[in-house]
Amino acid sequence: MKPRRAQPLERLVDAHPVWVDTGPENTCSANRRGVEILFDCPIHEDCLCSVPVDPPLDGGPTFEARGWKRTGGEDFATVTLAPSIKRLGGPDGCEWHGFIRNGLFETCGDSR
Repeated sequence: MKPRRAQPLERLVDAHPVWVDTGPENTCSANRRGVEILFDCPIHEDCLCSVPVDPPLDGGPTFEARGWKRTGGEDFATVTLAPSIKRLGGPDGCEWHGFIRNGLFETCGDSR
């Protein structure tokens, strides 16, 4: 398990979020814009979370088989993803389960 932060992050904007694009080097046939959000785990140090979003920023189909429903625009301060993001028992040692609602993290009680 990753070491816990001294103070959990409350806002997505404080987790160094970036939109992930695809390019010709990927298996996708065309460049895609904003297919995932990559951000620091709100409760663990040295842990990144990557979440495919539906719809991507370019308005095309979801890049992965399963994407989290995105509401809000490109602004990380207002984005909402549903359902919850559950990273329990993964190989990278991140044990976070929670929501991103209106740009805020809501950590569930089963996070470790």
